Amino acid sequence: MAEADAFIFAALQQSGMLEASFQGSSWSVSALTSDAFIAIVFQFLTQLQTSDDNVTFTLPSTLTNTPVGVAARHRVGSKLANILKELGYAGDCGYNHFLYPSEKETRNILSCFLSPQAAEAEDDKFAIIQPQSFLANTLPDVPLSLESVSPGIAGGDVTSGDIIMESVGSSGVATKNVAGEENFMQTQLSEETEEQALEQVQKQVDDTEHRIAAMRKVLDRERGELQQVEQHVLETQTTGQEMQKQLARQKQLITMLPQAQANIAKLESIFQKNAEKKAEIAQQMESARDPLLKEYAQLESQKSNRKARCRQLIREMKTFRSDMLELTGVIHSKMESVRALERIHERQLAKLDKKKDCQDEGPMTRNMYTARIMDIIKQVHKQKQDITKILDDIKGLQKQMNVASEKLKRTEAVAEDKLYTAASKSKTSNSGKSEAYVECYRKFAQVRELFEELIVLVGDVGKKENIARDLQNWISQLEARDSSSHLDKVLADLESVRHENGTLQNELRACSA
Repeated sequence: MAEADAFIFAALQQSGMLEASFQGSSWSVSALTSDAFIAIVFQFLTQLQTSDDNVTFTLPSTLTNTPVGVAARHRVGSKLANILKELGYAGDCGYNHFLYPSEKETRNILSCFLSPQAAEAEDDKFAIIQPQSFLANTLPDVPLSLESVSPGIAGGDVTSGDIIMESVGSSGVATKNVAGEENFMQTQLSEETEEQALEQVQKQVDDTEHRIAAMRKVLDRERGELQQVEQHVLETQTTGQEMQKQLARQKQLITMLPQAQANIAKLESIFQKNAEKKAEIAQQMESARDPLLKEYAQLESQKSNRKARCRQLIREMKTFRSDMLELTGVIHSKMESVRALERIHERQLAKLDKKKDCQDEGPMTRNMYTARIMDIIKQVHKQKQDITKILDDIKGLQKQMNVASEKLKRTEAVAEDKLYTAASKSKTSNSGKSEAYVECYRKFAQVRELFEELIVLVGDVGKKENIARDLQNWISQLEARDSSSHLDKVLADLESVRHENGTLQNELRACSA
């Protein structure tokens, strides 16, 4: 960063854009203020406008000093930013970079528009060198050789400079051709050698792959043979152990042959001991059999109890179904009563409206209008309370139905499981009760299907009743919208309200005056 700041400082000093207060040696981009930055950019653009005729931008007309107001500074900053973008600056540039300059963006902008000046200065140094001085310095022998040329050739159409340039050009072309041919030959040779080396390497790779594949096959074969040998060794070990056992038995028999009487006595004693052990085991079995039989009897009783419980659950299911049907009837009756109450309420409201219309023959005042509105609001609140009560009753009934349906589902699942297990056991035992259990299970499945169909039918009936109620409400709403008979009264009320508003406004004006 210090090198970049030094380069920018030198370029600004050379171009004369830096003020006298910044001519010290401790100058840096971070110390550059907004006013100084705007002045430097403005000086650069003025120099560019005076030096280049192709520039088409227009600078701000009054910029002797930096603007004091924020709006003026904003305009100058946005104008300078647009000019820099037109000149080809590709970075982020806006009025914020001039009002609140940052070190990074300031360095980027200054280095961007100062680097072309340095490049132009270098180009000018090389442009100052004339072709004649370049030839005189590089080719000093050319003028001496030209003096010996005959005057006829010198006076011809071809000048000395053209002859020199042609000779230099021809020699350069010849050397370039030779060098190009040599380079082409070398590249061809190097490519051929590289191709040969690649072919050899590829052959070696193929050979190694073939060898690896063959070695893998050999390894697989040897592994299979090794496994076979291991299996054979295990088999031989097992046969050897069996033969050792047989040999030990035969040795015992051989040792027992010389003393046959003593061995027979020993065997008889062993037989008696085994008989005694057998009797003891039989007694133990008898003693252990009694609790098992008792446990079996308990399990049988539990089984009978479970069967009785299943029958009880079936009876409860039937009662739950009858209760559900009764609840559905109660719900329908409640809904019908709600509809009847709504109709009665509407009729009463209509009667009250008619009575009020008959009583209020004169024009309505503001108080009367507000009183009527308050009465309507009270009636709406009462209707809402009635509706909430009815909805609470419906929710309670729905909860009871849900509880009953869940209990019914549980009992159905338990009953189905028990009936199915009993039927399956009876089939396996081939007893006479199997047909009865199967028939009971079938009837149970039929009852469940009929109950599901009944629930679907009840739901359809409820949906149809809801649709009919919605249609009835829609018809009543359409009939209520026919308010053409009350239009005259509404217009009269509106006129009275306007008249009352006018009088109130006049009173307010009088009070304010």
